[in-house]
Amino acid sequence: YFSDNTSNIINISGNLTKDEVAKISLSAYIEGKQILSAADGVDLALQVGKFTLADEDFVIGSDGKIQQVPTYATGITYAVDAETGMETLYISSAEGLATFRDIVNGSLSSNITVQGKDNGNGKTFNVNTSVSDVNAVLEKDITISGEWTPIGVYSNTTGSANSYLGTFDGNKNTLHLALMYKLQVSL
Repeated sequence: YFSDNTSNIINISGNLTKDEVAKISLSAYIEGKQILSAADGVDLALQVGKFTLADEDFVIGSDGKIQQVPTYATGITYAVDAETGMETLYISSAEGLATFRDIVNGSLSSNITVQGKDNGNGKTFNVNTSVSDVNAVLEKDITISGEWTPIGVYSNTTGSANSYLGTFDGNKNTLHLALMYKLQVSL
């Protein structure tokens, strides 16, 4: 096993011919720790796939460093239009719509990674950071029930608004609402 000592790096000195070379078990999995390197003339990115880690929550990146496998949000995917650079979230469930709302409102309870549409590049959205200009496309009919916080909110405590500034395309789908609202009345 490897310790946290930086001298424990496997240096690949030539192109490996087998598809699976080794399963590596580490004493500690530290994201960003370098565990593979390559000699001059060896393309490390082509060799790292021949090594696996014993802990399936981590992988070896093309740079030879440990990376944690992201936990993706469900019911929502992400894409960027190559021509315009516009970001779009594709929503396919009530949970995905709630994630979209939390991204717009800046109310994520933790960082969340949204998987790329059609296995493209995903994106991580950070806790307490509003992304109010992201576009959205509804991919199927969705029913929302229970309590619901609106998309684009005004906070009385902070005095700030996170208005939704993107485009929401219903894509000929329907949002069915069976909601309970908390009504606050001051007399």
